[in-house]
Formats: sequence, structure tokens, C-alpha cells
Amino acid sequence: MAQNHLFGENCVHQENSKGEVYLSGSFQGRIFCRLDGEIVHRFDAELAANPSKFYVNNIGGNSFWPAPEGGDYGFNYDASGNWIVQEDINRKQTELDVVNGRLTSWKTAHLRNRHGAELDVEISRQVELIECSCRIPTVSSIGYHSVDEMVFDQGYSTDDVLLNGWSLEQLPGHEGVVAFGVIDGNSRDAINSDFYNNPEPCLTYSYNHFEFDLSSREWMQIGIKQLSQPRLIGALDTKRGFLIVRMTPIRTCGLYVNIADNPQPDGPFSTADMYSIFNGGEMNLYELDTIAPMTIRKGLGVGSKLESWSYIYHGSVPDLCQVLIQEYGIELLTVKPYIV
Repeated sequence: MAQNHLFGENCVHQENSKGEVYLSGSFQGRIFCRLDGEIVHRFDAELAANPSKFYVNNIGGNSFWPAPEGGDYGFNYDASGNWIVQEDINRKQTELDVVNGRLTSWKTAHLRNRHGAELDVEISRQVELIECSCRIPTVSSIGYHSVDEMVFDQGYSTDDVLLNGWSLEQLPGHEGVVAFGVIDGNSRDAINSDFYNNPEPCLTYSYNHFEFDLSSREWMQIGIKQLSQPRLIGALDTKRGFLIVRMTPIRTCGLYVNIADNPQPDGPFSTADMYSIFNGGEMNLYELDTIAPMTIRKGLGVGSKLESWSYIYHGSVPDLCQVLIQEYGIELLTVKPYIV
């Protein structure tokens, strides 16, 4: 089994001529990428080397969590309203293997939601490197396909348990990062802003896409509703010269919910989030998240299966804008001030 000590002793990877995709069992089954010798994701090497025994070990990468975060069924608040990350999500390592050419991790986790339900969950990830379509020779690219799954130990009533698989792709944040989403219809109707602060001053709307300026030092987050038929989300980092695009298929079966980290006064079914974009402000990070519905069988929830594609490009900002136009049909409206 291949090892890479940067991402922990327990780590497997795949590579092409431009970069590598890593799956780290040492760091809770997180995914990391390197392109042209540069780590794409946010990676807190100091915290990784000296993890806390008491606080969240947020070292970056692409992690896999249960949603919703808040509300009566949330997994990130205790009964007293304190924000938490549960032990088996925060610290427990995963087993690793390479199965049929795919990097594979798995572990069991004991979870408790704010409603008081306790459940044992099998958590697994399968990751494989894929090629990105790019017709510009000065742009490097790498991509990966992941299948992430949470399987319950038994069926649970939706009166007790709501769970959506949630892949959080975390990247370095700073001024000059513009996130975006492509939807089918009026982009204003696609946004769930039931999170922190008011994102509207940072949002720009076009007919079939929106742009989200992540330069603000305030925490902000939006969800993108499943009913808007979203095609993808992504971000253009004008300082580092990276373009990241994420996709997940629209599921017509299963149960999407409001994943927001708030009390959700209108309840967990007030909207149905399929993507999310988070700006960590002074934490100097942002996230591009994909979300799967909970699988329902015979009226009971039995788990959640999330399939995602991440495409990563590295080059000059004008060239990356051309990649967006040529490969995805998107012309960003708000990046011109960053093009030099």
C-alpha cells in the first residue's frame, strides 16, 4: 500500500503526469490533491502533526460528514445548544485499501443527533483519479470521482433521524475568490440563505448562474436548492490561479433537507439543499459542498449515498476564464477586476 507521510502514515494515492489524489486514513478519510507540485486544498500541517484532544481537528481537504448541521435533527449541536463535532467524525481513523483501482476507506461511527436518536453508521469512500477536459495547453488539470456512503445499522423513522451525506471540499480563502453555481432557471430562486449573516451584498445574479464573492471577512453560507435543478458549483481563485468545479447528480428519489447551521424556525423541510458554499471569513478558508438525499425504503431511512466529481485546473486567470467558457458555458461577470 502506497504511503505519503505529508498526509499521514496511513495514506494511499493515485497520480498522473501533473498531480496526485490522496485518500488519508490517518486524517479521518479526507481527500487531498496536489497539482503542479502545489497542494490544492487547505492543509493545516501544524494541526495535523499535533491534533487536539479536545477541539475540532479541522485540517482541511475534502471531508465527509452527516447533515443537517443544525436544527432539531442536527448532528453538530448537543442538547444544550453547544456546537460540537462528534468523536468518530473528528478523530477516528479509517481503514484503507485499493479495490478495483479505487482508493477505498471505511470505518464505523456512533452518532447522536440533537433529537436524541443514537445510531451506528458504516462510513465508506471510494475515490479514483479522472481526467479533466481542457483544450488550453497552458492549463494543467486533475480530477477525481468519489462515491461516499453512510449505511445505518437499522432503518429509522424520519420522525427520529434525518441524515444527508455531505462532502465538504475545503480550500484556502482570501480576497479574489469568486464562487459560482449554474442552475436551470431563475438563479435568485435557487439560493437558501438560511445560514449566517446576509449574503445578498456578495451575490450577483445572471439568468442561469449566480456568483458569490468570497472576499468578505464575515462568515457566510448559502445552500443551492434541489428544486432549482443545479448543474454544478465552483470557484475561481484569482490569486493562486486555481479553478475548482464540483458536480453531483440530481436525485429524484430520497429525502433532501435544509442542512443549515441554525435553529431552522421553519423546520428541516423548509428547503432541500443539494449544494452549499461556505465562506469562513477570518478563518481564511472556503468550502464547496455536495449533498445527497437520505435513502428511504419501506418508509424508513437506511442511509445516504453521495456521488461527486471534482475538476481542478491551474493556470493564468484569463486562461481559466476560457476553460469556464469552453468546457462549462459560463462567463463570469465579476472577475474582470482581478484580471491583470
